[in-house]
Amino acid sequence: MKTGKGISGGRPGKDKLVKRVRDKAPVLAGALTSGFVHGPLGPALGISVATVCAEVLDRLLSERQEARAILVLEAAATRMKQLEAEGQQLRDDDFFREVTDRHDFEEVAEQVLMSAMNDSQEKKAPLYGALLAHIAFQPQIDRDSAHHLVKLAQELSYRQLCLFALIGRKDRFTLPNERRGGPLKPETWSAFDEFDRIGYAQLELVLAPPDAPGLLPTNLNAPASSMLSTKGRLLHDLMDLETIPDEELRSLAEVLNA
Repeated sequence: MKTGKGISGGRPGKDKLVKRVRDKAPVLAGALTSGFVHGPLGPALGISVATVCAEVLDRLLSERQEARAILVLEAAATRMKQLEAEGQQLRDDDFFREVTDRHDFEEVAEQVLMSAMNDSQEKKAPLYGALLAHIAFQPQIDRDSAHHLVKLAQELSYRQLCLFALIGRKDRFTLPNERRGGPLKPETWSAFDEFDRIGYAQLELVLAPPDAPGLLPTNLNAPASSMLSTKGRLLHDLMDLETIPDEELRSLAEVLNA
């Protein structure tokens, strides 16, 4: 059992931490203050996130990196408020208890922010924020699992996340059940390459059901016959991939069918 002083024990006051962030990135400080420190979830979580922001901002930060960090924080704060309004509660396990000089949530929050800041695909930023928010509310996700999930999110391109969401909503779209022969357009074969990466014998976030118990499916990695795996469904839900608009997924389905 981990022991410690709790989420705010031994930490500088929130005003001092927010000032450190404001000195380096005033817009980011505004997002932090309104979303966490003065939000309905209380100042304790704000202190935690402010600590991570102050540490991250001590490193090189470009304007684009700051913009992505703001998007993540705003999305995380908004989703946390929604989860609280739905009756969910912040996890009350040891995730927010300090071990040495920091706790598990700070480690994960830092990983999320650094991943988003260094990810050029800015459409992923709100999805990173959703992931951080959900982790703060789900005690079944331990520290190591949280780090692994963030690493997976970083590895996946935005188009792979859209492919992922497309399989979750495949009843709304027409998807190919086999791959066409002959030359394909670059946008089509590259989309299939990215689909392969999340499929059988690789990340296995999407899988095809077996033809019979104990047998391998014969239509591996064909979108129409694929479904989200157990870990795929978890990542899909934690990143709120259902928020990706149908219009984007419809365009991607057309590419796969081209």
